[in-house]
Amino acid sequence: MNQVTRWFDHPLYRWMDEQAFSDMEGVLRANCRDSVIEAVLDGFENISLESIEYYPAGTYGEPEKTVLDNIPDFWLIRMRQRVAKKHTGTFRVYLPVLWNRRFMGIAGAGTNNEVDWFSSVTFNVISWPMALKNGYACGVSDNDTGIRLDCTWGFDREGKLEWDHVEAWAYSTLHEMTLAAKKIVEAVYEEAILASYMHGTSGGGREVITEAALFPEDYDGLWADGPAVNYLDLQFACLWAAVVEANEKHLVPISKYRRARELLLSDPVRRDLPFDSRQIIWMDYI
Repeated sequence: MNQVTRWFDHPLYRWMDEQAFSDMEGVLRANCRDSVIEAVLDGFENISLESIEYYPAGTYGEPEKTVLDNIPDFWLIRMRQRVAKKHTGTFRVYLPVLWNRRFMGIAGAGTNNEVDWFSSVTFNVISWPMALKNGYACGVSDNDTGIRLDCTWGFDREGKLEWDHVEAWAYSTLHEMTLAAKKIVEAVYEEAILASYMHGTSGGGREVITEAALFPEDYDGLWADGPAVNYLDLQFACLWAAVVEANEKHLVPISKYRRARELLLSDPVRRDLPFDSRQIIWMDYI
């Protein structure tokens, strides 16, 4: 099991009892069809169906990403979502065969609308693989902003802000994703959703708070993890280490950071731990 997916079976990430999941294989095979999904999307002029695919339990991979090697079987509905005048993002709904009758809305992190499938025991991120492992149907919409910490997406080629794209990131994309995803889930499972939740961390935590303020009827429960809302304080906090180093005239050279990384990777016990594990004490290497 690789260093990403081995955390999926950690007790902290298994909060649902798999014995209580419902086997929905038959109903999903019957309803995961173009006609069913397109009937739902008739009510959403900005969303169009792209594909419907079934993935058996085992491995799942995408270009330039770590292969997930212990994912449960699921159906994936891919759609396109027009989020701004010049931008169309990807919108996906994941449907586990073993369903807990609940829905999870996946918010983002940083300046992005979604998170990658990175997970560790000390970084609170619910990505779609984690939701699936716990039996949740879930929705993800990327707002055409990607999954990396790239803050240039809100500008056009001339460097001017594309306000319609920024406003979509601020609130409208995830709201529309939520409405459409929940309707799709209920259509394919032929059952009402028992409860729905949304989670986001950092910038995604801000998205969750915005969702709560503007569209409180969308979810039964909201988890804003470390929401990035006080930006002026946040920027000063991020610069504090550099300010202290400069004032004390004790800059840590990049060569020391590189050497610390080399020593860590050569440690057979710690090299596969996530970067933020409490079992790694970086000063031991610097």
